[in-house]
Amino acid sequence: MYKSALFVSFLILLGCGKEENENLVEHLFLEAASGVVNLKDYAGIAPEARFGFLLDDFEDNDQGWDVSNDAESSTRVEDGVYKIQSKNSTSFVFSISSGGLDFGKDFEMEASIKISQSGGAGRNGLVWGVGYSPFTFNNFSVNNQEETWIGVWDGNAGAYAPWNDWWLTGFVNPEGNFNKLTVRRVEGQYYFFVNEKFIAESSNGGFSDDDIGFIVAGLSTIHVDYILINYLIL
Repeated sequence: MYKSALFVSFLILLGCGKEENENLVEHLFLEAASGVVNLKDYAGIAPEARFGFLLDDFEDNDQGWDVSNDAESSTRVEDGVYKIQSKNSTSFVFSISSGGLDFGKDFEMEASIKISQSGGAGRNGLVWGVGYSPFTFNNFSVNNQEETWIGVWDGNAGAYAPWNDWWLTGFVNPEGNFNKLTVRRVEGQYYFFVNEKFIAESSNGGFSDDDIGFIVAGLSTIHVDYILINYLIL
């Protein structure tokens, strides 16, 4: 783990002939294989098209997240959430290895995050593609002003580079409530959802290093209820 400042179903066919069965099976297979209704619709991908890669509901710390307490920050897994606190004006990123998430495949990543205490309108959210030589990551965040930000931290430039700069989507819940942040990546295109509502898409490639995790704004505390990653077979 790392702490970084900146921070199929069963088919029963009855009463049909062999040829009818074969035709029906082929029809159902093709229907399932083309299970995308609308990539901008949260429910637009059939459940059968999702294949679990990682799920952490923080009932324990079997994934090995940072658990520590020092002058700068505090992290702990308790009460079924991952609690992350920044004690100064610095943002922090806490990440673990994803276990080899393949960016060459379609996938969906989701986390439920609550700003439980806020010290300002900084980034609180999900990070992925995190690398350390130099320090880089993709970021999907919300703030205490109910705004959303999508982009990257580019360690080569030493700066954030927005794909979509801070804006009001109308879907972010107020401070003290959980927000579901979903990142869907299909054929290199990103689709972003807040609380199951589509808000943006991007063809930016971003970074594709292995680590995933969370960012907390300075002087703020967030609670993470779960993180889920599925591969998508479309």
